[in-house]
Amino acid sequence: MTTTEALEYLDLLLDKADQPYFIDAEKEKFINLAITEFINKYYSKIELNSESRTAIKGLYKVVVEDAAAISAWASPNNYIIIDPSFMYPIAVKNEESESEFKGYKEYVEDISTSDPFNKSDLKNPSYTLENNKVVNNPAPSTYFRLVYLFRPTILEAFDGDRIQENYQIEILNIASRKMFANIESTNYETQTIETERGINQ
Repeated sequence: MTTTEALEYLDLLLDKADQPYFIDAEKEKFINLAITEFINKYYSKIELNSESRTAIKGLYKVVVEDAAAISAWASPNNYIIIDPSFMYPIAVKNEESESEFKGYKEYVEDISTSDPFNKSDLKNPSYTLENNKVVNNPAPSTYFRLVYLFRPTILEAFDGDRIQENYQIEILNIASRKMFANIESTNYETQTIETERGINQ
């Protein structure tokens, strides 16, 4: 499916429901909202089932920093996320070990503890997110890798193979429901044209 076909699909849904006309720019705003909802839906259950992983498997990016790049960091522990499409971290590798994600409070406790048996080290590193930074404990020196989930543009979502067509249709159905709700349509509750694939099955 292409972006043009996606916009035409929305037109078909709106026409069948006898709804007002939306210009392309308006439809694109709703598609963008739907993409975000789609990603949040499947990311929240990525550890629970294979369908969630399949739905968003084309939306990963990888950053690898070597010793030279790491030495240029403003702070030794902090990788600054420069990609505005960044949504969620998937995995971090610090030197030769996979890092464990910690909530900020847990991370602060970790760097403050004097207990060597409950403290992150190079064999068992950890990280947290703070604003637009991946904060590592301990600081890497020669190798850092971040795998993360990004929010695609409409072109990235529909022109290419990042998202399977059945999931593209799900995104459009989410967008159409938002459009119906936006105009407070009496048809909103009854529009079940989509073949939504529930991940709770």
